[in-house]
Amino acid sequence: ALSGALPAQAQSAWPTRPVKIVVPAPAGSSLDLIVRAMSDKLGTRWGQPVVVENRPGAGGMLGMDVAAKATDGHTLAIGFNGPVAFAPFLYRKMPYDPAKDLVPVVMTTSQANVLAVNADKVPARTVAEFVAWAKGQGGKVNYSSLGNGSSAHLTMELFLSEAGITATHIPFNGSPPAAMAVAQGEADATFMVAPALLPHVRNNKV
Repeated sequence: ALSGALPAQAQSAWPTRPVKIVVPAPAGSSLDLIVRAMSDKLGTRWGQPVVVENRPGAGGMLGMDVAAKATDGHTLAIGFNGPVAFAPFLYRKMPYDPAKDLVPVVMTTSQANVLAVNADKVPARTVAEFVAWAKGQGGKVNYSSLGNGSSAHLTMELFLSEAGITATHIPFNGSPPAAMAVAQGEADATFMVAPALLPHVRNNKV
């Protein structure tokens, strides 16, 4: 969802200058693709340029902190569950308070996480086959995620717990490198939204 902090007095004539949309994820991530698909149309509708700024890091908290601390009334961020909904329960101290420092504006998309595996290393084409394979690896399975506390991380941990599987977490800074790790065999599996995985699926690597 797009989030921001707009002063009440600025809302009637908004926007009066270029609008910055912070993406708390790297270029090529699903969030980045969403914002870039919307930015030209938003710029036309608003009559002001839209500047997209990628600020990945700390599971999305770096980018969300930029938006939370913005005082210009023209900075938005595209949020996701990690730095908005999960982080308050995972970290004792955060640089911002999602409930107080961010204002939800609109729901842009809802994307499901999908389970993906390396096509060469993992001889599984169904969830049941993956579970059976992973249980036979003696705890030597690993998986990539978008970072500690991300939806990809927590979804996989829930899945592993429910399935009774032990695996090692390899956190990355966003979906493009996490997907690449699976495609190159550095990681056996991942849970993430589909866009970053699709090129590797088409190349028969995932």
